[in-house]
Amino acid sequence: ILNDAEIRRRTVDIISRYDVRPPNPDLPARALSGGNQQKLIIGRELELRPRLLLVSQPTRGVDIGAIEFIHRTLVPLRVAAGPGQAAGLADVGGAQDQGTAQRAGPAQHEEAREWALEARRRRRSRRC
Repeated sequence: ILNDAEIRRRTVDIISRYDVRPPNPDLPARALSGGNQQKLIIGRELELRPRLLLVSQPTRGVDIGAIEFIHRTLVPLRVAAGPGQAAGLADVGGAQDQGTAQRAGPAQHEEAREWALEARRRRRSRRC
């Protein structure tokens, strides 16, 4: 059985932590821009604290602001890939992303969350 109150609480938390715009939990995901859909999905997956996160072209088709946010959220989670594993995440300025093998631990999740909160604070201070 789905717990609507918990779903809403988690949605509001992800919207806040990952700077999803507009910050309206009642808006269906399909109504969001591509970049905000990506941030919502990344937030949903990272909040589950996965041991392994496979990412393929996480910034394809999104605007430069979302690209920077997504990269700054995912790069701290990156680990050196061993032989035969997918590797690499393109630069923020790169034209194309490559698949990435990532393993996330509690420290990396916390670092990504802290970066997301700081980015949100900076954006808000620029608006004032």
